[in-house]
Parts: sequence; C-alpha cells; structure tokens
Amino acid sequence: MNIAYLAPKGGTAWHRAEAIRRLGHSVTHLEQQPSWLMNNLGGRYLFHTSAFGLQHAIVAYLRDVLPKAGIDLIWVDQGAFYGPAVLKFLKSFGVPIVCYLLDDPFADGVRWRRFVQFRAAAHFYDLMSVPRPCNIGELQAIGVNRTVLQMFTADEVSHAPPVLSDNDRARLFSEVCLIGSYFPERGQFALELIRLGVPLSIWGPNWHKFTKVDLLGLHLRGAYLDENTDYARGIALSKLAICLPSKQNRDQMTSRSSEIPAIGGVLVAERSPAHEEMYVDGEEAVFFEDAASCAALCRELLADTARRERIRLAGMARVRASGYYNEPAMSRILAMALER
Repeated sequence: MNIAYLAPKGGTAWHRAEAIRRLGHSVTHLEQQPSWLMNNLGGRYLFHTSAFGLQHAIVAYLRDVLPKAGIDLIWVDQGAFYGPAVLKFLKSFGVPIVCYLLDDPFADGVRWRRFVQFRAAAHFYDLMSVPRPCNIGELQAIGVNRTVLQMFTADEVSHAPPVLSDNDRARLFSEVCLIGSYFPERGQFALELIRLGVPLSIWGPNWHKFTKVDLLGLHLRGAYLDENTDYARGIALSKLAICLPSKQNRDQMTSRSSEIPAIGGVLVAERSPAHEEMYVDGEEAVFFEDAASCAALCRELLADTARRERIRLAGMARVRASGYYNEPAMSRILAMALER
C-alpha cells in the first residue's frame, strides 16, 4: 500500500513511519506545513493561533508536495492545524484518511486554542486513533463517526535495549531518572522527591519555565536526550525510571509507559486505570499515588538490586507478550481504516 504520511520528520512520528515501512508499505513522509512555518516564530504562531489565516497556504503546499496519483491512504499525525479547507482538499484524493492523535484536543488552556482548526475538521476523517477513553465521546459529539482506542506504544527498533559504552555510562548513568517536558505539576513533584532524598536526574525541555528551577540544581541534567540514541541509553542506565502522565492532557499513560520497560528500565509510574491494566503492580512495574509514596518506593528499590532486576525482566517480558509496540498498533489501525 502507498501511504502519504503527513507528520514531523522526527520523534515518535518518525518511529511510526518506520514501523509502517517495516510492515511492507511504501511511505511518502512529508512535513505537514511549508518550510517557512517551521522556524521558531512560525511554530509559535501555529501553536497559539491554530494556523489562523494560513489554511489556503497549507493547501497550496500540500498540492505541490503530495503525489498526484498512486496514493492508497493518507495518514495525518495530530493534524492540530488542519482545518476544513485542508481536509476537503485531502478528501479529493478519494482514499481513506487516518488521524493519529497524541495530544488531547479538548484540554483546557493553550491546547484548546491550538486545536481550533482540528475540531472544526475532525468529522472529515475516516478513522481517528486516540489514546484517551474520554476523547471518544467528545469526538463523536463533533461528528467523528469512527474512532479506535490505541494506547501509546514503544518502537521495536528505537526502544530496543541499547548497546552501552563506557562513555555512555559516564554521561548518562543515574539512580532515578525523570525524562519529559516540564509541566507545573511535574516541577512541584520533582522538588518534593528531591526534598525527600531521592537521587533524581531530570532531562527534558521547558524546565526553565519552572519558577523554582534554581532549586533543582544539578538534578537538572539537560534539556534533551536524542530520541534515537541517548533517550534509550538514559533509561537503560538508570536504576529506576519515573513516568508521570500529564494532568493537563488528561493522560492515564504516556509513551514512557511502554517505552521504559521495552528499553529495559524499571517503570515507576503514577497509579492509573491504564497502568493497572498494562502491568501487575509490584511484579512488572511499581505504582505510586503521590510524591511521598514514590519516594518510599524509590528508596526500597534502590536498596534491593535483586527485586529491581526481577521487575525489570518481568516488565520487558510483559511488553513483548502483550505487543505494546508500534508494528501491531500500526497494522491494526491501517486494517481498520481500509474497512470502509
């Protein structure tokens, strides 16, 4: 099958494109907007205005870059800035259009503004994949007829247990890691763990926005871990890896929920219905309710190497046995999209 794949050429979007290729499909991977909108200023404008006034420019760009013939399916990653004009143009190809949604288009605040165009055009999609049960009814209320609940998944290649060097160990070893973008609740949570004596290492963007960032000190290790190299190494070289679903995004799980055990890390996750469905608590992962219980779990596990190893191996086995990976997820979504 020939798939036009409209998504960023990096991060987990790239992983999904590669997974679709590994399934035997031909993928034409294209950015979602013209290059002049891909600098910092353009990105901020898109994020805060949902591409207000730019819909015809995006259509003109897509008209130039999309293959004129031979497309069997169009895959849109997120599509936050794609309004009715864009979707009407894509519908003119006469093929199924899939939207793979990661963020919550109904969340409050800046995300609500970001997804204005998406909500106006969502009913044009033939199938929408969402990771949050709460979004299904919300999408149906704005005219989306077909949805599939698909959890965040790890990648078979990028999240395989990495080969580690002495240089990797010197740069990336940690006792307890927290990898992810800054959110206000994460800042306070991290400070509380540090106050309770957890030897925490933090990597991720936007932590400079935390008003108490100076109190993090050397616990803040860096803004980025390269998604295709150091991210997996950082998890593999941490004795424990914390997973904090975003409350702003109404998440019950995140991509870390699958990626950490797949890589070979010990998942220390906030308790949620999704996490409890994915893993057996205390055997394949460990769950906490708040910073105090998280700190207590970290202290217990750091002092018990044998228990950590049992949980680590059982978590890896569960991910593999349950198929928390891109290839089965992409195969399932594509099969459903073709059932018209």
